[in-house]
Amino acid sequence: MLSYTSHCLQALLGVASLPYRQYQAYSSPQAPLQVPQVPQAGPPITTLVSSCAGFSYPEVACIDRYGSLLQGEFERKVRNVLGDADTYISTNAPSEPTFSDLQNADFLVWNQSAAKAILGPNPHVDFMFSIEDCSHEAPVYVPTTNELYFSRLQQGFLPQLVINLNNDPPTLEEKLAQPPIYAATGARFRDGLLYLATIGGNESLAGYTFRPGLYTLDPITGKTQALLNNYYGYYFNAVDDLDIDHEGQIWFTDNGNTAFLLHTLPTPLPTPPIKQSS
Repeated sequence: MLSYTSHCLQALLGVASLPYRQYQAYSSPQAPLQVPQVPQAGPPITTLVSSCAGFSYPEVACIDRYGSLLQGEFERKVRNVLGDADTYISTNAPSEPTFSDLQNADFLVWNQSAAKAILGPNPHVDFMFSIEDCSHEAPVYVPTTNELYFSRLQQGFLPQLVINLNNDPPTLEEKLAQPPIYAATGARFRDGLLYLATIGGNESLAGYTFRPGLYTLDPITGKTQALLNNYYGYYFNAVDDLDIDHEGQIWFTDNGNTAFLLHTLPTPLPTPPIKQSS
């Protein structure tokens, strides 16, 4: 399921410790002196989940201190599953009395001061499209066409998935670039072009040879161009993500653990070490 939603940040609320009372025991001439028992000061107890000013609760829930403190026992299990839908709400926190309210929340707010500007006066979640039950990556908004691009990580699947925001309601389309882009996992838009990092590798798929690397896609013409597909003769394992700095330099990662998912190439080589001169 793909929800056409507002994504939000969340608020840092103040921390208030619960006060305690000191009870004094008074003695009479006949009674022995009683030493008052003063409770030991413990860590401050916070309300992890609370309402956000101006929003209905628990549909919009504010998280205290970015969730940095959880009371008692808690566990969020790690599962090595591609496309796992595990989220913060999956945490088991039985000693945290307000944590269960997150099950009914549509938006988690980590920065309350930014909530109204991001969510607007009446935030809500609408179901938009049914999509394949597999991993989807590389979402990127294209302002020149008012479209949202993303990819489907599936063996042999070559089109890009595109949400056309010019239609009311928005529509989901498949667009096949020329030449196609195989398994994009990272994307940025800059100066009219999409910059894509890919992990797909295949010697012969739909008449093309694919190598993991960096590619550009012109959303107006649908034409693509390869920027980088090797490191001094080494092919990449899986160019999994990228970013572009203010000087126009592209930074990217070359992961080894995802390469086998969409590779039919020979076993990928480990990333060569970088030798530093003494």
